Amino acid sequence: WLNFAKCYLEAEGLLLKNIITRDDFEAMLESCNAFKWAGESNAWQGDIEALRRLVNQKPTLTIYPNPASSIANFSIQSLDPEVDDVVLFDAQGKVIRPQITAMDAAFPAANYELDIQGLAKGLYVLQVTVKGQLLTGRLVLQ
Repeated sequence: WLNFAKCYLEAEGLLLKNIITRDDFEAMLESCNAFKWAGESNAWQGDIEALRRLVNQKPTLTIYPNPASSIANFSIQSLDPEVDDVVLFDAQGKVIRPQITAMDAAFPAANYELDIQGLAKGLYVLQVTVKGQLLTGRLVLQ
């Protein structure tokens, strides 16, 4: 799906800049169709407006449950939600490198499990880097 999105947006950009003709655009879309997900009968068929909104949207970070006790989860909503780095800071600013497990890394959101067992109760700051963009959120351990 992500490859289809990239292919479509590239073709649309070339068309809008008058670099290619409408016929060339249609031909490029035919080749882009090879990237579409063709699973179930209700498979995604190309909601281009939703795709444009997603492309222009900055990645978001959601932490849940919050407060948490031994396991917390976080979700990244982005066109390309692959996580580059995860750092947890305690109240004194100490860096903690928690163990993370990808639970569901499907476009347009990726869900991860964060092992926080053994950490003291209190307020923590979760810092996640996604494609060079830094996302932060607060996590309360109880």
